[in-house]
Amino acid sequence: MRLLRRFARRSGNWSRGQALVEFAMVLPMFVLLLLILFDFGRVVYAQHTLTQAAREATRVGSVAPDLRVKLKIHADGDPCLSADLYQCLYADIRTAAFKFDQGTGLQPEDIKGGACKGILLPDSVTNTCFYPDLTGIDSGGRVVVNISRDVKIITPIISQIVGGTFHITAQSISILP
Repeated sequence: MRLLRRFARRSGNWSRGQALVEFAMVLPMFVLLLLILFDFGRVVYAQHTLTQAAREATRVGSVAPDLRVKLKIHADGDPCLSADLYQCLYADIRTAAFKFDQGTGLQPEDIKGGACKGILLPDSVTNTCFYPDLTGIDSGGRVVVNISRDVKIITPIISQIVGGTFHITAQSISILP
């Protein structure tokens, strides 16, 4: 009987030590999996946020832009003080995109339009066409908003594996009424 008690005590200590070793082996893999999920969630969140910002900017650009040009007002109803009405429309589109951007660090140079097709734009409009098909702001054309942003991966191990950043793009196109 004494022999069985000694054996039982020893095997109990051995199983506790085995559990500790197994835990030490599994913990780094579990933490790595959590960090991967955290970074993946950040990338998905940024993609969703930029897509929503592009949609809102397109909506603002397509809601009666010709009327706003004629009345010289911004989308929010404030008077357009700029001499360049295209610049006012472009400012409205960018402002709408910034309203939906939360936490992605969107910059004005990240918001672009489509490719200009033989349209002479004022010099104040910098290298983008939110209205690529039109010589003016008329009905039947398109509003194109492209947003691109790099999302930095926070976890050092994962950033070395995937390259440090993910490039995210969002595009929204709307037909003018």
